[in-house]
Amino acid sequence: MKRKGYKRIAGILVLFLFISFIPAGTAEAAGGDYIRIGLKYAGTSVSQCTVSSDSGFLLGSADRDGFYEYEDLTDYTELTVSVSDGEILLSDSAETVLSDGDCLMPADYDDDGMVKIDGIGYRGGVMVRLNGSKLTVINFLTIEQYVRGVVSKEMQASSALEALKAQAVAARSFGEVNRNKHSQYGFDLCATTNCQVYGGVAAEYDSTNRAVEETAGEMIRYEGRVVEANYFANSGGHTRNSEDVWGGYTGYLRGVEDLYSPVYTWTADLTYEQVAEKLSSLGSSYSCGTVYGVSVTGRDDFGFVNEMTITGSDGTTIIKGEKCRTVFGLKSSKFTLAGDSDSSSDSYETKAVLVVKSRDGQYKSSLETISVLSASGLRKCALSDLYITDGKCLNKTPVETTETGDGNNQSAESGTGHAVFSGTGYGHGVGMAQQGAQKMAQLGFTYNEILHYYYTDIEVR
Repeated sequence: MKRKGYKRIAGILVLFLFISFIPAGTAEAAGGDYIRIGLKYAGTSVSQCTVSSDSGFLLGSADRDGFYEYEDLTDYTELTVSVSDGEILLSDSAETVLSDGDCLMPADYDDDGMVKIDGIGYRGGVMVRLNGSKLTVINFLTIEQYVRGVVSKEMQASSALEALKAQAVAARSFGEVNRNKHSQYGFDLCATTNCQVYGGVAAEYDSTNRAVEETAGEMIRYEGRVVEANYFANSGGHTRNSEDVWGGYTGYLRGVEDLYSPVYTWTADLTYEQVAEKLSSLGSSYSCGTVYGVSVTGRDDFGFVNEMTITGSDGTTIIKGEKCRTVFGLKSSKFTLAGDSDSSSDSYETKAVLVVKSRDGQYKSSLETISVLSASGLRKCALSDLYITDGKCLNKTPVETTETGDGNNQSAESGTGHAVFSGTGYGHGVGMAQQGAQKMAQLGFTYNEILHYYYTDIEVR
């Protein structure tokens, strides 16, 4: 076959990466709005990968507007991509050639063709970037092909069609707004929960493909602009305002009463040692030493926890916003906090820790446990009934505690050694509740009605 501009060498095809280079006289192939999805990058970069296509390959350059072919490699159906001396190499078992380009597309990509990267199928083609001595591997495809690989990874393929259509529109909008999120690695979005989960051809189902096709090109717009359509699993009865979670006001992300998310409850039991470890993971500024108490000290207008106070041997740590959920690995921020008292003992030992603040401002633990001896023997004594004396006079201010059961302020019982969380809902709470969307679809709502229910003052077009 004829190959223009080739120089034959033995054993390898060297692929130089000229991202913006488009040779004179080349024409853009059939269009489409293209997107780059990172499959292997940073810590998951690979030394080499195998790329195959039943229809052979076309070599060229690529950008958002499309693929620009300038070499015909249809004789090759499988190529190994590797790195040598700072260059990206393509090799096969037969003759090889020298060329320039930054994208390999299957020859039938106009007909929805696919490539396999290490045996896993993806629509569109593959781009590679150098990452030191390794490769960043990128899937280059249209945004519609991308959404086909997302919907079933974010919502069950067996969901009602209108819910899947709502998910498709939300996923398409999210993908559009977050272009270049990972530009430092040379692509737009990754394939994990850091962006949206993307599974390639294996994630495509008839139901989800239909949802994508019947909403083709549609996105969520607010004040005329495409917006990031955040979504999550279950609201616990109410969604949240964006500023209560991420700190910035967003007009279309307003908390709404959710009449459709099914009841979802959860519990989590963390020892104080685990609490201390999780705080330390945030950095030394959040560490408070040995943990003595965990309290809810703030909630937003919809009952979600937005502030917690942790008291320890080295002082007090306050965490706010979404950290109240993510730091402790909780399923949502809509929870109550209860003490884990030990009722197995016959004594009424409170297992509380008395923390005293010294003149230098440090918190010191003076007692491991507190028991009160009455005429009838040991009895339980609430910390709020204890008073501090210096041996000469009584300080009539009781030891500070936070009452449990109050809607805004709750504490895990000091010194019990556990923080027990009981909550409802699943996820950050902003935008569309996917389980609520599924229920609405079952009840006969359209995808447009679902999206307008969860997003405020939007258009879908």
